[in-house]
Amino acid sequence: MNKWNYHNYEYAINENMYLVYLLVAKFKVSYQVRDDLLQAGFRGLIKAIRVFDLQKGCQFSKFAIPIILESIKICLLYTSPSPRD
Repeated sequence: MNKWNYHNYEYAINENMYLVYLLVAKFKVSYQVRDDLLQAGFRGLIKAIRVFDLQKGCQFSKFAIPIILESIKICLLYTSPSPRD
């Protein structure tokens, strides 16, 4: 189990921010929704950092992308208008 402190989190987030921006850019949404998706993507990135284990031998980006996408899609599900509106 990895022990994280503030500096490790900050470094990991700064080094992998581009993943969130790349994944959000794939969705064609308004700027207001894009901000919500970025926020959700960063929550997913933090979740991925927390559960990532270096001992498994997997690249972090390959591990984090599905977790970030899941957070973005859940946010998109709740922020998009329903078909009944």
